Formats: sequence, structure tokens, C-alpha cells
Amino acid sequence: MVDVALEDKFVDTQASLSHLAELVESGVLALPEMQRPFVWSNTDVRDLFDSLFRGYPVGNVMTWRTRSDDVKVIGTNEKSVEASLLLIDGQQRVTSIYAVLQGAEVLGSDYKSRTLKVAFKPTEGRFETLNSAIEKNPEWLNNITEAFSRDSYHVVNSYIRGMEEAGRPLSDAQRDAAIANISRLVGLPSFKMAVVELKSHAEVQDVAEVFVRTNNGGKKLGQSDFVLTLMSVHAQQDRMDLETWVRAAHTKSSFDGGKTPWNPHIIPDATQLVRVVASLAFRRAALSDVYAFLRGNPLTDEGEAGEQRSARFATWSEAQKEVISTHNWHEFLRVLDAAGYRSQRQISSDFAVLATYALWLHGKRRGIERRHLENLLARWFYAASVTGRYSGSSESTLAGDLHALTSDDVDMVQAVERRLAAILTEDYFTTTLPEELDSRSWRNKAMFAYEAAQVVLDSPVLFSPSNEKVAHRLAPTTATVKGIERHHLFPKAFLQRETGLTGHAWSALANRPANSSLVDWIENGDISDDAPAKYWPQMAERLDAAVLQNQMSHHALYDGWWESDYDEFCQRRRTLMAAVIRSGYETLLERCPVRVDAPPETDTPQVSGAVVEEETEVFEPVASDVTVFDLLDAELLLASETVSHQSTGAEGQGVINEDGTLTVDGVRYADPDGAATALNGGAPINGWETWKVQREDGTVTLASLREEYLTRERRAA
Repeated sequence: MVDVALEDKFVDTQASLSHLAELVESGVLALPEMQRPFVWSNTDVRDLFDSLFRGYPVGNVMTWRTRSDDVKVIGTNEKSVEASLLLIDGQQRVTSIYAVLQGAEVLGSDYKSRTLKVAFKPTEGRFETLNSAIEKNPEWLNNITEAFSRDSYHVVNSYIRGMEEAGRPLSDAQRDAAIANISRLVGLPSFKMAVVELKSHAEVQDVAEVFVRTNNGGKKLGQSDFVLTLMSVHAQQDRMDLETWVRAAHTKSSFDGGKTPWNPHIIPDATQLVRVVASLAFRRAALSDVYAFLRGNPLTDEGEAGEQRSARFATWSEAQKEVISTHNWHEFLRVLDAAGYRSQRQISSDFAVLATYALWLHGKRRGIERRHLENLLARWFYAASVTGRYSGSSESTLAGDLHALTSDDVDMVQAVERRLAAILTEDYFTTTLPEELDSRSWRNKAMFAYEAAQVVLDSPVLFSPSNEKVAHRLAPTTATVKGIERHHLFPKAFLQRETGLTGHAWSALANRPANSSLVDWIENGDISDDAPAKYWPQMAERLDAAVLQNQMSHHALYDGWWESDYDEFCQRRRTLMAAVIRSGYETLLERCPVRVDAPPETDTPQVSGAVVEEETEVFEPVASDVTVFDLLDAELLLASETVSHQSTGAEGQGVINEDGTLTVDGVRYADPDGAATALNGGAPINGWETWKVQREDGTVTLASLREEYLTRERRAA
């Protein structure tokens, strides 16, 4: 094969805004993001049109010309022609342009349709997001979409007449400014944007290379984006079904006339489901291979006929039907319950859930008896969660598991049992696990496994006179005022008095996992901030001696712990907590309906010819992908830590909650932006830059912690 120079694989061109919108409307330009949540805020859309109006650079749009064979129409409306261009970069910008120029609806983050309305003040040439005050003010055009469907003469006359009828006639200077600005506004659809068009013979590596060289901002592309875009062209119905399933999961609505995919454990997005389908259809975890496989670039040097591509999409379609079957989905979720993971608050890795789902589907295909499969994969998820199996090089780890556990010539049950025995060793439970419990945060995978073990072991709530169970209180359907609460066995205020520490150092000391126990929230209030030596004997007197000993055993507490030095207590309790986690796994093993007798694997088994690929995402993670929950999981933030909002006129304080939300003045907000906007009187503000936390060397913004998180992730990758 003759190599083609990179510069011969793309061409620089231009396209007017109206032409881009027409390409989307007709179906020539595949814009799959119209079926997915629109992530830009109204302010982002306003700023885009303000930049266009003033002639500022707004970045390139990148498209990829498809091959002419097997191309199908994309989108939810009838299209007049077949798609021949894939939109690779510029999804949010082109979506905004199309939606505003055409008046089309987009999906919000809540999966509800909405229109993008941008207001314009002709006398000042100023754009603003539409609000109730602007809507009542005749000085503003409430929706610039309406202006694009008329000529400037009629828009100007209508505006001037409206101002006169409102008793606000324009001065000569205002009239001249309004005429000039409206003419410029109405002419915006003719504005030319730079377009980089990749030719049909360009490969995925070429797309990545051009993307990096031509654009430094925007949403970074991953292999899942390429696969989803490819589905929009070659497998339209599958793409639409995938997005419909995701929407149903987010809105708690039914899918295909059946159950809703919603559940308390995980609400996957389309990109996550793509990986499950790929794992089931082709036993591939590296989506770069899947993309090349589906598009027509063979994984080997052999040629590939067109009918082979059709066959591969047919294989994909059959696998996807199994993945998005609500019957399969809810039957699989029983695996998580069986493993002791009752809700999302206990799950630290969505990847582990979806990897386990892929393995469960393989097991079901093989006809493994239902109860046996549930127990087998419950133990797998338990092990994957406590060890953090899919953190770091998650793709390559899953690739190895798929090859070793699900290949045609492998006994899947025996292979899983052998790998479990190799993962959860004596040394892991007695040495590694206690060390992993030595953390500065309760948001710790080992801590979640400890709680899961308490569910499996049917442990009682600490101090409950009726021996009420942890499993009941962790159940998402339990109707209580506050349910169950983590209690500091050595209260925070007590530790502060004893050590003199404050701020982050104090929180890190008090929030060690070994200092946490699940108690009824009423009992936690009774404990207050007393020293353990004071409150424990008083609480113990309320319980029968046998009941107390049983509760202490389940909560990894030893006799006399309340008289111990804090560091000694944490060290001893970590070992006991690890023993509880081990007991939870052994209990699951005892519940297996089939006798388990499989020695640990000594070498990682691989099927002949199978290669375990390294992680191959095209671009590294970006700031917009990171949540407060991620910072908690990485121990860059601590639950219950105080954050300060330091923006002029919008000062305030908030508290970080363990689920990644922020509480400000008694109200919970989903993210820093929402909390900051509330303090700012409803005006949008970047909360990542304005919320700060105290550290030893001063205050730092959440944005700086986010950047530290990204640095770690890039190093791990």
C-alpha cells in the first residue's frame, strides 16, 4: 500500500452558517449530538453568537467525508438526501447554529426538549440570554431566530414601531445604531466558518493528528465518539435505540413498551453502552479496534469485502439488542444487590459495573444456570470493586479478562473461579487491604466494600436495640427521614480539641475510614462530640450484652477500643475491617449453588492469537469531564469539607457532600456552577473558578484541584 501524506488527506475550506444548518437539516452532515444532551449553557450559545457578530474567531469545524457504500440517512426527521459528511469536531457549535437558525429543539441535561433563545438589543448590538425582564422590555428582540426568517427592512421597521408604541421613540443616533446592528444580525447566516474536511481515505489516526493541530479547545474526542458517529451513518436504528434507552434511563420512562432502564445503581450514557456492546459482539475492549473493524479497516492484513462489513454491523445489532434488553438489564442488576452494593452511593467505578455486565451477558449466552451466574458475577464484581481492578488501564484490563474468560475454547466458570482465586489471595486480605483502608477519606473503594460486606453478612446497625439491619437502611427504597449515617467513632470535635488541628488537616485526620461506622442517625445525635471513653459506656448500657458483642463483631470493634490511642485504634480496626470484607466474600462463596474447586491461575491465560491491547483513547481527559465526585474519589476533596465562594457581591460558604453535591444555605446543588449561580442572583458564573477550599499553604480553587486530578489521570494513562 502506498502511503499518502497527511496534507493530502484533508482540505481547508469555508462554509456559511446557513449552509451548515442546511447540511444538517437535509441530512448531508451527520449531527448525532442532536439526539444527545446538549451540554452548552445558554450563556455559551449567547457568547458564540456574540463572537460571530463581532467577527471574532470561533474555531474550526472538522468533518469527515464518508465512503459512498452502505451510507444511511441519520437523524430523527425525514432527510432529503443521504449523509456523506460526519461531524468530528464542532458538535456544540454546529448544534447551536442549527438550533438557533432553524428554531430546532435540543435535549437538555434532564433529557427534556428545549429551544435555544438568544435575545438581542439593537441599539447597543448586545446579545443576552432570554429572561423574564428582557422578555417584557421592548428594547430587546426576544428571539434572534425570528430575525433570521425575515429581511432587515421588516425587522428594523417592526422594532422601531414597537419602541414607539411603548412610548420610547428612538433618537436619531439610536435609530442609526439599530439599523446598522439589525442589518449585521440578519446577515449572520452568511458568516463564513473555517471547515477542515477529512477525505474519505483518511484514517482514525489522521483525524486525531489533524484535530490536535487545528484545535486546542472544545470537547476532546474519544474512540466512543467515532463509533457513535459511525453508527449514525451505517446503523441509524441502532443508534436511535441506544439514545432512546439512555433517555428512558434518565427520565425513568419505559423503553420499548417495557420497564424503565432506570435503577438506583447506575445510569449509563451512550458511550458507556457502546463499550458493553463491543465487549459482547467482538470481545473487544479497545474501541479503536472496534471502530476500524466496523468502518472497514481490517484488524489483519487481509482484505475485507463489503458483505463482511454488513455482517459485522449485523453482529453489533444483535449484541446491542441483548445489552439494552430491560429484562437482561434488571436481571443483571440483581448481581449488584447480591454483592451487597445497594445503590450508586456505594459504587466507585461505573466501569466495573459495565465490565461485569458484559461478562454476565457472555455467561448468559453460554447458558450458565441463572442462580449460579448471579453468584459467580456477584463475586466478580465484589472482587473488582474492592481491588479497583478497572482503575488505571481499564481498557487493557477488560481486554485481558474478555480473552481469558469468554473465548470459545475456555470454560468460563472455571476461568472466572481461577482468576478470582488469584485476585483475592491471603496476602491481599491480610496485608494489601488493610493498607488500602489507610486513607484520608470515607470515599474509598475498600470502605465501600466494607459496607457491601455488612449487607452480605446481614449486619445490624450499630446501637440499634432492635438489631435493625444495615442492608435495610442502605436500601434506596427505605422511607426514613435520614436513614443511616456514618458516625465518627472518635468525634471530629473531640479530635480537634485533642490535636489542635483545623481545616483540611483536621478533616483528613478525622475522616479516616477506620474512624467510621454506620449508625442510626438518631443515635449519632445522642453521641454528640464526647470522647469515646465517655459516650461508649453510656450507649453500651442500652443494649443486651450478647447483642452488643454481635454488633461490635460486625462493625470491626474490639474490646476496650474506646480507651485506645487514636492511631493505635485506626491501625487495629483496619485489620478487623479487612477481615469483615473477607468474611463477606467467603459468605458469597458459601452461597454458590455449585461447589467451587478451582486453583488460582498461575499465568494470565490468553487465547492463541489474542492480543491484550493498551489503552488507546485518542485524547486524554479534559476538565469538562471531571466532577466533584471524582475529586472526592481521588481524595483531593473530603466529604463535609467547607468551601468558600469568593466572588465580589456573591460571597458565601458551602459544604461538600459525599455524593459530590454542594449544600449552600440548606439547599443542595448538583455542581459548583449551580451553587455559584445561586449566590450570584441567578446570573451564570463559573463556580469551579470561584469556589475555594483551605489548604496548608492557603486557599485553592476547585479548578486547581480539578487540574491536579487531570494530571494524575494523564500519568496513569
